[in-house]
Amino acid sequence: MTETLGQIASRFKKSLTRGSGVFGNATRTSILLSLAALGESYPRELSRVAEVSLSSVQQAIDRLEADGIVATAPRGTHRVVRLNPRFYGAAELRTLLLKLLQGQSQLADRLKSIRRRPRKRGKPL
Repeated sequence: MTETLGQIASRFKKSLTRGSGVFGNATRTSILLSLAALGESYPRELSRVAEVSLSSVQQAIDRLEADGIVATAPRGTHRVVRLNPRFYGAAELRTLLLKLLQGQSQLADRLKSIRRRPRKRGKPL
């Protein structure tokens, strides 16, 4: 039994709307979508955005790093995570992830709310 391209696309779209993982599971998918949008991030920040536990994010990052999809580097006492620029399909993967992010409005809204620069001293919250 072979599926048509339309059936595959329909199944792919349904998996996105259900929140299941296109890249293995929902956590891995959220991490990859977040990294495509942010450029680089920290495991704690990714756990807040994905709304999953820090240990789940760390395990997913370890598996993605073993697969060569993401790269990590120490920065001070933290571990910075980003899409691996040496991955053979890095540019295409980033393009695909940014396109998939357009269908994930809740995740996109959470990503927009992240503060990416320091707050001015004395400025009220």
